[in-house]
Amino acid sequence: MEINKEKTMRKDTRSDLLVLINTLDNLDDLREVRSMIKDKIESLGRMTKYNLVKGDKVRVSGTNKIEKGKIVKINRTRAVVEIDDKQWNVPFSMIVKLVNQDEEISI
Repeated sequence: MEINKEKTMRKDTRSDLLVLINTLDNLDDLREVRSMIKDKIESLGRMTKYNLVKGDKVRVSGTNKIEKGKIVKINRTRAVVEIDDKQWNVPFSMIVKLVNQDEEISI
């Protein structure tokens, strides 16, 4: 019950943010919002790095699709992820750790 309430609150907050962003009509304000979002993505990516270990199952969100894979190695700014027997260098901001095949861990 509590999880559904949290998801609803997140959805409402996201909707409110989108409305507020759409009301901006100044390029400087939009650039500031973009910069803040970029900084937050990088911050969450760094937090993800410290919660990953070799062998963890992860979800990788690319531009075209979402793949599931396994951590092979953790580097300074990226992780090596094995997906379908191929290894990819993936930024931490594109990785979500999975508890099992379907459940994500929120950081």
